[in-house]
Amino acid sequence: MVSTRQRRWQSLNDQIANKPRLPTNRSRHGASIAAVHPSEDRLPEGQIFPAAGLSPGCWTAVAIHDSKQSCERFRDHVLMPKMQQGITGGFAGPVQDSTFDIHKLMH
Repeated sequence: MVSTRQRRWQSLNDQIANKPRLPTNRSRHGASIAAVHPSEDRLPEGQIFPAAGLSPGCWTAVAIHDSKQSCERFRDHVLMPKMQQGITGGFAGPVQDSTFDIHKLMH
C-alpha cells in the first residue's frame, strides 16, 4: 500500500531568489518529517520505504507501508492530526492524499 501525498503550495522557487531566508521545500519537508516520525533514524510503524522530492509545482512524498491498515493508521492518527495542529517550519497547506495497491516492489 502506498500513500502519496502531494502538497500543492505556491512554488517557492521564484521567491527564494528574492528572499533567501525563506525555507525551501526540502527544509519544510524535513520539519514535517521530524514532527511525524518517531526519530531521525526510525520510520513510523508499518512504513517500509519513504521517498520525496520536488515535482512540477509541488512537493511529492511517497510512503510505502506494509498494509492498508498501517497506512490508514499513520494517516489518521499521526499525519493528519499533526498537520492540522500546524508544524513549525513545516508545510502549511492541506495534504492531497491518495493511495494505490502495489503490484510489485523490488528491494
